[in-house]
Amino acid sequence: MTKIIFFILACSTCDLEYQTYPKNKNMSCGQQGNLYMKTNAVWLQEWQAYYTKDGKILIGYRCE
Repeated sequence: MTKIIFFILACSTCDLEYQTYPKNKNMSCGQQGNLYMKTNAVWLQEWQAYYTKDGKILIGYRCE
């Protein structure tokens, strides 16, 4: 795996946005994904979702 891709939704009628970062070879995909989510998004319990600092929904991530 060489990269990690995050899926972000700006609005209900928008296409998904993708943010790609190099995969850290010293971390698992889950470790790097969780670290990104903890530092770049906030969990809103009332909506049961992670939101970026600019108000977009962080859907998830995958490594390739």
